[in-house]
Amino acid sequence: MNNVLAYNNNNDDEVMNAAATKVQKVYKSYRTRINLADCAVVVEELWCKALDFAALRRSSVSFFDSDKSETAISRWSRARIRAAKVGKGLCQYEKAQKLALRHWLEAIDPRHHYGHNLHIYYGVWFQSKSSQPFFYWLDVGDGKEITLEKCPRTVLNLQYIKYLGQIERQAYAVIVESGKLLYMQTGCHVETSEGAKWIFVLSTSRKLCVAKKIKGIFQHSSFLAGGATIAAGRIVAHNGIIEV
Repeated sequence: MNNVLAYNNNNDDEVMNAAATKVQKVYKSYRTRINLADCAVVVEELWCKALDFAALRRSSVSFFDSDKSETAISRWSRARIRAAKVGKGLCQYEKAQKLALRHWLEAIDPRHHYGHNLHIYYGVWFQSKSSQPFFYWLDVGDGKEITLEKCPRTVLNLQYIKYLGQIERQAYAVIVESGKLLYMQTGCHVETSEGAKWIFVLSTSRKLCVAKKIKGIFQHSSFLAGGATIAAGRIVAHNGIIEV
């Protein structure tokens, strides 16, 4: 009988322990969901910063880290892949134009800071003769606390250029129909608003994109993510008819 009671007591203890463990797990899960819901913006920002930091290390410091087991060929392979995006499309049209040199910084920057702003900080980095790679120096290295009168750090960290992917680009794709420009996705005629700069880019595959320019956010390099172009410039059009 004592053995039976002992067995039952042990069994009850196991059931209670299992129940307690389950309650704790459910509570922790609930608490975690609440915390994440309350801090969603903070969590997203921290996650993005973590990804940015990893990208910065991969695109800058790791190229100079001699302790890495990665071979020189591998490092240059990654460098070539990133830089190749800047001139993407050149092989399709021999007279295609590449980005101006100052905008290469913007294109290969993991965050795509506005190229004009980057160029100002690049000059300071170059004069400093720092051994740290530029992007690492700028965001997490010796230059992270530097702010310049021509471009305060607050402005630098607010202006990021939007680089479109293939699907996003479709919203700006324009075709010619009956002598008029219209957006392929919506069928609406191109209508540039007064008092704003509207820009266009013609890709090496002869696809035309048109949109309003937003300084420090959306510009020519946005359309093709830094790729090569046949032509690019400003445009004025009303009811699909080009005026300028």
